[in-house]
Amino acid sequence: MSGHPREVTRTVLAGVIEAAPDGVLLADDEGTILLANRRMELLFGYSKEELLGQPVELLVPEHLREGHRRHRAAFARSRTTRLMGFGLPVLGLRRDGSEFAAEIRLGPLQTDDGARTIAIVRDLFDHLEVELRAIGADDGAGVRDERQRMVRELNDRVSERLFAAGMAVQSAYGIASGPFLRDRLGRALEEIDSAIFDLRSPMFEPDPDRAPESLRARVIAVCAEMHTKLGLAPSTRFLGPVETADARVVETLLVVLREALSGVAQQAGASSVAVTLTAGDGLALVVDLDGVRPSVMAEEPMGGRLRALVARARELGGTLFVGPNGASGTRLEWRVPIG
Repeated sequence: MSGHPREVTRTVLAGVIEAAPDGVLLADDEGTILLANRRMELLFGYSKEELLGQPVELLVPEHLREGHRRHRAAFARSRTTRLMGFGLPVLGLRRDGSEFAAEIRLGPLQTDDGARTIAIVRDLFDHLEVELRAIGADDGAGVRDERQRMVRELNDRVSERLFAAGMAVQSAYGIASGPFLRDRLGRALEEIDSAIFDLRSPMFEPDPDRAPESLRARVIAVCAEMHTKLGLAPSTRFLGPVETADARVVETLLVVLREALSGVAQQAGASSVAVTLTAGDGLALVVDLDGVRPSVMAEEPMGGRLRALVARARELGGTLFVGPNGASGTRLEWRVPIG
């Protein structure tokens, strides 16, 4: 054959976009959605007609929208092809209110009508499941376990970046002058603390096909998981009918335990860690640390973690106490109604 290949027609191009295995979205610099393909409908639960003309923030969890607007404005000033979120996963919001971890690639596009942004959206865990099945990991337990492992790794990476950002804000707070600036920095610290805590929360609903583990078993599993980070194995003790705690209290308690032990691991210096869970008038999680003074617990980043734990205790009608335990130890006691 000779000559040039036939020019791709608009119809062919539209068909390619429609058949793409990932979501494809086109928006202007104001963030208005101009185009969306079939995969975007499936990912987010909206029809194309519902998406067109809407702001892209419709697809972002409400607590992240203000930050997304700032990032979108920054992209408009420096238009380069890149991964959104600096290579870290971002959260998408479906029409039904559920969230999912996404990888989003952004690219600039110049048209006769002005600058546009094209976004390629991929559900990270759907993609992972396809890959696992392709290599033969087609049993439900294998896929589920790999998804959970990936969640933990992603959470750890994002948490580490948030800790670094929080420490930078804390330093700025220490030298800031004027009540307005200090108030803004203080609120930013609270938001970072809250975001870190939320990252530790479960991202998936319990598997209905798997029998629920006892609270005792789950507490022991968290302590075993933290063994390497702590450099020692926490002891565990259970008193009273701890299994009577309701699901919301249980899930929050496990996050609190993991968060407390993570903070202890970062501070270092503990010669022993003892975890006691007691059920009586309420549910009390006690973490006793030998070799760590109470004043050390107030230092960053542990101080930020404690603020988040206090907030979560209050949400459940409970309290957090941090004080001395002997001459050179510290006791952290997180107490809430049992259900």
